[in-house]
Amino acid sequence: MKREIKLSPTILTYENDPYSNFDKIHDIIDAGVNYLHMDVMRDDFIYARNVFDEKMLKVIYKEFGDKVNFDYHLMVSDTYPMIDFITRQVLGNGSNGDVSITVHREAFTGSITKDRFNEIVKNAEKFEEWEAILNHSDENVLKSLKIIKDLGYRTGIALEPQTDIEHVKDDMLEYVDMLLLMAVNTGYSGQYYTKGMTEKIRRAAAMYSGKEIQVDGGINFDNIHDVMDAGATNIAVGSSITLADDPTAATKKLLEITNGKSYTE
Repeated sequence: MKREIKLSPTILTYENDPYSNFDKIHDIIDAGVNYLHMDVMRDDFIYARNVFDEKMLKVIYKEFGDKVNFDYHLMVSDTYPMIDFITRQVLGNGSNGDVSITVHREAFTGSITKDRFNEIVKNAEKFEEWEAILNHSDENVLKSLKIIKDLGYRTGIALEPQTDIEHVKDDMLEYVDMLLLMAVNTGYSGQYYTKGMTEKIRRAAAMYSGKEIQVDGGINFDNIHDVMDAGATNIAVGSSITLADDPTAATKKLLEITNGKSYTE
């Protein structure tokens, strides 16, 4: 069976001044990538982080929407307003390509404060509240996936490093095209790949063989082979491209690696 490996550059590093980096983004796309990973953050989910506001989301899609497929990763607690905004006002109820919208399994954090949520994320194994977050999320995460799917877009569900893959329930899987495994805690670029994630990727690929397995966070030239060999089929790469001396050359080198892993199993 043919297993294609997708490379999805993320431009989170350019969050503070996307305009002045448009030429670099064009060069990265022109290097041959087909997907652009957009990390959309709001401080109801990531404390004190609001990344790519509504105006910027429109500008970026207008600039690059006809050149690359967009992959929206929603790091927001209440997903409904952002799904509505992206599909109606950014994409205009239609798109020029293969658009995916990913929501977090941990969204809809309920009455747990933002500070407490971020403390739990970093120390999940120590807190019973983690189960409460996931249980509280069930209904709304499922509804979000259904909305995205009904609108005609590809769906994804993202898991923090501390969330086990078994928390993606069967009724959710029915509406999921892609499983996004975070290899770092959400919020910032340039973090180190979490120890033990490779085994989690391997388990996810075995359990959900019919789903696309995306991995995001801390992926570089030293560990990308291990990530792909474990079963990842979509690699989101940020600072290894955007902070490289030559982002275009780095992109081409990564494409050579991922294309080399498009093989028959």
